[in-house]
Amino acid sequence: MQIIKGVLKNLLIYAILFITIFFINTQVFLITYIPSESMEPTLKTNQFVLNTRIHHQEIQRYDIVVFKQQDRLLVKRVIGLPGETLTIKGNHVSVQGKQTTEDFLKEPMLTEDMKCNIPEDQYFVMGDNRNHSYDSRKFGTIAKKDMVAIAKLY
Repeated sequence: MQIIKGVLKNLLIYAILFITIFFINTQVFLITYIPSESMEPTLKTNQFVLNTRIHHQEIQRYDIVVFKQQDRLLVKRVIGLPGETLTIKGNHVSVQGKQTTEDFLKEPMLTEDMKCNIPEDQYFVMGDNRNHSYDSRKFGTIAKKDMVAIAKLY
């Protein structure tokens, strides 16, 4: 009888631990693997990043976000916000006609000029390693509903 009580107690402890970890992982935090160089030098290839899940937080310019793009999760930096006009000319990015300050870039960007009017509830995202990033320049803006988490760099 004592053995059965001990086994049941251990099962209860493990069940509570499992439920707690499951809740934290699905509702509070998300660990993301960085498989490519698109966010260097900020995030390194093969690095793991701890992210806080987005529930009702406001997403701000330069936040690093995790979002769903087709059937995978991507990690990029928010450059343009809903309702803004973003322009890329040469190797400079302007938002609402004002050139952005992006000290986190790895190297000057080599890309085609473009202009994007960002719809409501949409965001324009780019990798910090602009010459090696699959981002909004290729797949367009990202809907807020597809945003999963905000990266926390420690």
